[in-house]
Amino acid sequence: MLQREGEIDEVGRTYSDRRPLRGCGLIPPLGRRAWWLLAGYTAQKIGSGLIFPFLVVYMVEVRGIGLGTASLVIAAGHAAGVFAVPIAGMLVDRVGAGRSAALAMLVAVAGSIGYAVAGEPAVAFGAAALLGAGTAGMWNAFVSVLAAAVRVEQRGNVFGVAFALQNLGFGLGAAAGGVIVASQSPASFTLAFLVTGALYLVFVAVLVTRGEVERPAPVPPRTGSAAGRSLDGERTTAGYPAVLADRPFLGVAVLNAIFAAITVVLLDTAFPAWATGPAGASTRAVGLAFSANTFVIVAAQLFVLRYLLEGRRRTRAIAASALVSGAACVITLLAGKAGDDASATAGLVAALAVFGLGQTLAQPSLYALVNDLAPDPLRGRYNAVFNLSWQAGQVIGPAAAAAVLGLGRFELLFAGLAATCCLAAALAMAFERAVPATVNLIGCHSKGQPLP
Repeated sequence: MLQREGEIDEVGRTYSDRRPLRGCGLIPPLGRRAWWLLAGYTAQKIGSGLIFPFLVVYMVEVRGIGLGTASLVIAAGHAAGVFAVPIAGMLVDRVGAGRSAALAMLVAVAGSIGYAVAGEPAVAFGAAALLGAGTAGMWNAFVSVLAAAVRVEQRGNVFGVAFALQNLGFGLGAAAGGVIVASQSPASFTLAFLVTGALYLVFVAVLVTRGEVERPAPVPPRTGSAAGRSLDGERTTAGYPAVLADRPFLGVAVLNAIFAAITVVLLDTAFPAWATGPAGASTRAVGLAFSANTFVIVAAQLFVLRYLLEGRRRTRAIAASALVSGAACVITLLAGKAGDDASATAGLVAALAVFGLGQTLAQPSLYALVNDLAPDPLRGRYNAVFNLSWQAGQVIGPAAAAAVLGLGRFELLFAGLAATCCLAAALAMAFERAVPATVNLIGCHSKGQPLP
C-alpha cells in the first residue's frame, strides 16, 4: 500500500522507501520549541494517568458514592469535553492556541482540586465537568500549538512523537497511581489529585515561560475572502461553515471516526470480553496484551516515522494502518481458538502489539494531514471538528457492536471489525484523489534546519 521506491508523485518529488537520506537520524530535529512543549505535555499526561484509572474506585470506595451515580459522573466529564471542543476551537482562532491551551489547563486544575474535596455527588459532577472540559479543550488547542511549532514537513514527526509520549506519560502515571493510592486511605487520593494539579500547572508554566501565551492568533478571514487554501473553488466563508465546506478535510474526519469506532470497540469491549470469555484466557493475559500495545507504540513510533512513513503519501499510510488493524482483529479471533492457554496468550499479546503498530501509522498521518489542510486562521476550528469526529466514532462504534455482543456472536463481531478496516483502507485510497499532492507527502525530517 505504500509508495514504491523511485516513484514520482504529481509535483515531481521522488520517494525512497529503503535507503535513508544522508543526515537523517532516528530522532527528528523538531527544535527546542517543540521539545519543550512535548516535555510539558508529557508531564500533563503523567498527571492524568495518576487519577483517571482510579476515579470510579475513589468515588465508590472512598466517598461512598453509588456505582451508578459514579458512572454518571464519569459520563458527565466526557460530555463536558464534547461541548468544550468547539468552544476551544473558536478560542484558538480568536485569542491564540497557546493562551487557549493554558486557560484549558487551569480549568482542568480546578477540576482536579474539586475531585479532592468531592464529598457529595454534586461536587463530583462539577469536578468532572471541569476536568473533562479542561483536558479536552487543552488537547484541541495543543494540536494547533504543535502544528505551528515545527516546519510543515515536520508535522507528521511531531504528532507521532506526541502520540508516543502520550502513551508513555499516561502509563507512567497509572503505574505511579497504583502505588500511591489505596482505597483505605482517603489522604492518598487527595495527594494524587493535588500532584495531578501540580503537573498540570507545570504544563501551564512551560506554555508561559516559552512564550506560547504571547503569540497572537492569526488574523481571521473575512466572510467571502480566501483563508489560506481555497475552499470550494474561490468561495470561502469564515468560521465553522468554511470547515464543513472543505470536502478533503471531511474525508479525513470520516476516516478518523471509523478508526475511533474500531479502536474503542476492540480495546474497550470486544478484546477483553472475548479473551476472558470464549477464549478462556486469564486477566493476566489481557494485561500483558495491553502492555504490549503500549510498549509497541512507545518503542516503535520513532522507527515507524523514520523508516516506514518518511517520503510516502499520508493517505497510503492511513490505508496501510487500516489493513494492519484488520489483521489484528483476525489474529485476536484466531488466538481465541488456539486450544491451549499458552498459545491463546501469545496470540492475544501479538494481536494488540500488531494493533499498536497500526496506530503508529495512523495517528501522525491523520493529524498532520488535517493541519496541512487547515488554513492558519481556522486551524482551531479544523482541529475541533476533527476531534469531534473521534468522539462520534466512540459513540457509534459501541452502539453498532452492542447488538452483536448481546447475542454472543464474537466471530461475527471480529469479522465486522476486519471488514470495516478494509473499508477504511479503500476509502483512504479513493480519498487520495481529493487530497492536494502538496499536503499528502510525508517529508524527510532531515530537510531544512531545526527550529530554535
